[in-house]
Amino acid sequence: MRPALSAGVITKGIRAGRGGFSIIEVLVSSVILIVALMGFLSVAISATNLDGKNKDQAKAIILLHDKYEELKNTTFSTIAASTESNIDLDIVTGAPVAGKFNRTVTVAAIDGTTPTTVAVNLTITISWPGHSISQTSIIMKP
Repeated sequence: MRPALSAGVITKGIRAGRGGFSIIEVLVSSVILIVALMGFLSVAISATNLDGKNKDQAKAIILLHDKYEELKNTTFSTIAASTESNIDLDIVTGAPVAGKFNRTVTVAAIDGTTPTTVAVNLTITISWPGHSISQTSIIMKP
């Protein structure tokens, strides 16, 4: 006589009481994971690009202020228009070196006519590929 099967016995080929993931569920979750990772990757790339732009802008501001300091330490009569091409900053020393920035100094009269011996409009412009910053100040003879 054959023994009776109890309720806990599993017959061959049937996984009673166990769940698993189907191939469709695995594929769908993989696609969701890939889309999420692509979002993080695009954010990382954008952050890297902004970091490079911020470094360039910081260097340009330093070059602009360096020129102001240089002109501040000269006599009023020697302030003149000038252009410097292909300059940059050495990261270690902070000194100008060959690079991608152009620095232009423009000296003009305050009222748009010729510069006077009392005061001038001084504009310093720093430009680099696709960008530029400038600052204008009135310089008076001491």
